[in-house]
Amino acid sequence: MTETNSTPQNNSSNNSSSMSDKNKKILKYAVPTTLVAVLLIIVMFFANPFGSKPDTTKTTSSNASSKVYDTNATDVAGQKFEAKPSNKEDEKKSQSLNANLQFKRINGGKEYNWDMGWLDVQSMKSCSSKSGAIEIPEVKEIGFVTPPAQVIRDIVPVPAKAEKKNTVEYPEYKVSVPLIYTNIKDMFDKDKDGKIDFNKRINDDNVDSPLQNKLKEGAILLPISPLPGEVGNSYISGHTSNYSFVTSDYNKAFEPIMNKGKVGDMFYVYDCEGRKLPFKVFEAKEYADDADVLWTNTTKRQVTLQGSILKTCTPDLEALCKSHRCPQGKLCPTHRWIIKGELDLDQAKKINS
Repeated sequence: MTETNSTPQNNSSNNSSSMSDKNKKILKYAVPTTLVAVLLIIVMFFANPFGSKPDTTKTTSSNASSKVYDTNATDVAGQKFEAKPSNKEDEKKSQSLNANLQFKRINGGKEYNWDMGWLDVQSMKSCSSKSGAIEIPEVKEIGFVTPPAQVIRDIVPVPAKAEKKNTVEYPEYKVSVPLIYTNIKDMFDKDKDGKIDFNKRINDDNVDSPLQNKLKEGAILLPISPLPGEVGNSYISGHTSNYSFVTSDYNKAFEPIMNKGKVGDMFYVYDCEGRKLPFKVFEAKEYADDADVLWTNTTKRQVTLQGSILKTCTPDLEALCKSHRCPQGKLCPTHRWIIKGELDLDQAKKINS
C-alpha cells in the first residue's frame, strides 16, 4: 500500500514545480504585452474618440493660391475621393480630377442651380486661347456625379494636321469666329473669404466688364460650361451688335445667324487641340433672357450658341429691362436667339481620323 501511494505523491510534487515554472514564463511575457496593448488602445482613443470616422463630405484648400476644387468630386471610375490642390506632390491625382459643378444662384429673389455638365479638368488645363488659359476654379459647391462613359479625347482623335484651333464656324451664314475661354472670376465676384460668390454676378452690361472685354476678341465659352464635345451644355455667346464707340472686329459675330439659323443646319467647333467637331442643329428659338432652361444640363454632347436680341423697353418688359438697367423707351438686350446643336460623333471620328 505504501508503494502504491508513493508514486502519486511524487508526481504531484513534480507537477506543482512544473506549473510554477510555466506561470513564471507566462507572467514574464504576458504583463509587458498587456501593458503595450493598453497603451495602444489609449492612443487610438484620443486620436479618434468614440471610433468616429473622418468627415469627407468637404475639404478645404491648404494653399490659398492653388486653383483647386474645394469639396468632393468623382473620379473616372465612379469612386469618390477628396479633391486636392494641384501641386508637385499630387499632380497625377489633380490632373485626373473631374467634376460636375453645381452652382446655386439667387436671381430676383428666386434660387436656382446652374448645372451645365461634365468638366474634364485634364483637358481644360491644356486649353488656351488668345485671352489666356482656362483656370481651374476654387469653388464651394461641387456635387457627386456619374462621369460620362467616355470623354471626347478618348473617342475622337486629334488630327495629324489641324486646320485651325479655337474657332466657331457656321458655313451657311459665313460665320467664322475665334473661340475665347473665360474663367469663373470673369463672371462672379468673391465673398469676404475670397471664395467665388455665385450670388454676386458681375454686371455684364458694363462695356469694361471681364466678359465684355473678352467678347471683343470673339465668341466666349462661359466658364460654367464643359468643353465643346463633352457631355453637357457647352454654352457659347457672341455679339450681334454693340455700342458704336466699342472697337472690335466681332461686334456682330453672330448677327448673320439671328432669326435665321434653323433645325437641320450644321455648324462646327474647332477645339483647343484642333479637332473639327460637327454639330447638327436640333433647336433654333427665341428665349427671354431670364429663362432658366438656357442653363440646363443635358445628357447630349451639346453646344448652345447665343446671340442677343434688342427690344424696346415697354411696360410688359419692365422686369427684364430693369435687370439690364435699361430705361423705358430704349433698346435693351432682353431676349436671346438660341441655337442648340448636338455633336455628330460618327462624323467627328471620320473627319479627324
